[in-house]
Amino acid sequence: MPMPGSLSLLGCRCPKLKTCLFAGDVLARGFKSLRSSFEKLSCSCALRPREELCGAASSPILQSFRKTLHFFQIRSFCLLQNASGRYNSIQGRAHPAAAKRDVIDKKMDKLITFDHFNTGGRRYHIYMLSESAVAQDMHYHNYFQLLYVLRGQIGHDSHSDGIILGRGDAFMIPPGFAHKLSFINPNTQVYSLAFSADLFHSGFSQSNIYKFLTGLQSHSSGGEQIHLRIELNEDQRTILRSLLDCLIKEQEICAMDEYSAAPSLIASSLYILAQNYYTEPVHSVLPSPGRYKINISGCVDYINKHYREEISAEELARMFSISKSTLYELFSQYTGLPLKQYIRNKRILDAELLIRTRPGMTLSEIASEVGYSEPSTFYRNFMELVGVSPSRYKRTYDK
Repeated sequence: MPMPGSLSLLGCRCPKLKTCLFAGDVLARGFKSLRSSFEKLSCSCALRPREELCGAASSPILQSFRKTLHFFQIRSFCLLQNASGRYNSIQGRAHPAAAKRDVIDKKMDKLITFDHFNTGGRRYHIYMLSESAVAQDMHYHNYFQLLYVLRGQIGHDSHSDGIILGRGDAFMIPPGFAHKLSFINPNTQVYSLAFSADLFHSGFSQSNIYKFLTGLQSHSSGGEQIHLRIELNEDQRTILRSLLDCLIKEQEICAMDEYSAAPSLIASSLYILAQNYYTEPVHSVLPSPGRYKINISGCVDYINKHYREEISAEELARMFSISKSTLYELFSQYTGLPLKQYIRNKRILDAELLIRTRPGMTLSEIASEVGYSEPSTFYRNFMELVGVSPSRYKRTYDK
C-alpha cells in the first residue's frame, strides 16, 4: 500500500507526522502479509472436497482471519489518510478524503465502492431504481451520486438530518458522505447516477462544475450541512429528465471514451443542480429534526394507515402534540407535499388501483371506499392528478 501523496519518512521533521507515517507503514505491511496468508488459506479450502467446503468457510480460524484482515484494512487506511491530511495541512492544503476518514472513525458505516456496478472500466453508471436493500442502511461511497425522483417518494437521511423527497426532487452526494434511503411508496421510481470525477477531461478542473463538486467535498469534510434535497422548477425537471434519459441510451451504446457523450451529459445535469443548490430556500432542510421529525413521521404513518377515513389538521396536531401552523409548515418540508395534497394523492392512487382490479365496483362506491363523501370532489381530484376523468379511465380497463 503506497503512502498517500507519495509521503516519505525521509526528510520529515515533524515528530507527530513521522510517528503517524511509521505506524501507518507498519500496519500497511501487516495488512499485506495478512492478506497473503488469507489467500493461501482460501486456496487450501478450495482444494478440499466439496462436502468439507462449507465447514471450512465457517471455521473459527477463517473467521478470525477475516476479522483481523478487516481491522488492518480500516486502521491502515485511517492512519495513512491522517498522515496525508496532516502533511497537506502543513503545506496549507485541505485533504479531500477527510470526510471519508471521519466517517470510518466515527460510525463505521458501510462503504459502497464503484466496483459494485461492474461497469467494465466505464467511469459512470446510471439506472432506474424502485428499491434498494443496500441503500437502506447508513453507507457512503467513493464516487459522486446524483439521484432524481421520477415518481413516488423516498426518505433521505444523514446522521444529523432527515427529509422526504417527492416527484421532481433531486440530491447530489459527494464521496465520503454517510446517508441512507428508504422507499416510501411501492410505485416509487428514481434515476440513480454514479460517476467518478476522473470521467472528465483534463481541462475540467478550470470549469465551474469542478468548483461545484469540490465545494461539495469541502462542505462534507468541513462538517457543513449537505443539502439532502435540491428543489427544481418544472423546466429544470424536464431538462434534467431528458439528459438522464439520453445518458441511459449513451450507456447502452458503449461508445469509446474519446467519442462518448457521457461527460457532456453529466456536466449538463450538474449545471442544472448547481443552479438551485446554492439558491435553495433555507427551509428545504428540516429544521430541528431531533424535535420535530418524530412528530411529523408519526403523522405520515397515521395518514398512510387511515387516509380512507376523515382526517383533519386539528386532529393530527392534537394527536402528535404539535401546533397546527407548525404541522402545515413542517409536513410540507418533510414530505414535499402540503398536508391536504398528500392525503388526496393517497386516495386517488388507491382509487386507480381499485378501478384496475375491481371492475365490479361503481365509481361512486370507489369514491366512498377511498374516503370521499362527495363524488364531485373525487371526480375533480382524479382529473387533476391522473389527467383523465375516472369514467374514461375505467372504460380503458373494462374492455
